[in-house]
Amino acid sequence: MDFKSALTKPFGKVKNLVIGLVLLIVPIVNVFSIPGYFIRIARTSMEKGENLPGFEKKLELVLDSIKALIVWGAYAALFFLVLLALSYIPVPIISGVIGIAWIIVIIP
Repeated sequence: MDFKSALTKPFGKVKNLVIGLVLLIVPIVNVFSIPGYFIRIARTSMEKGENLPGFEKKLELVLDSIKALIVWGAYAALFFLVLLALSYIPVPIISGVIGIAWIIVIIP
């Protein structure tokens, strides 16, 4: 892994860095821009792009942010539903199931 390029990549385009910092400061704007920008960075990385993507195509950025928020919300809801279901199980049963699962994972 090339650590030098990983550390210098965010500072390659100062314009993108400044825009990103400004978007992080504004509360409502960052919710509808930063998750989409993370997705854009992931796409660029998967395509083996060397530079950080810009903040062009603002509508696409907002739509990607909304999609990411929906997916993250679904995962959070699923997590909380599992926790809610586990809260109705008596504690000795849960600890016994976790203990058995731990033994199954550790012993083999």
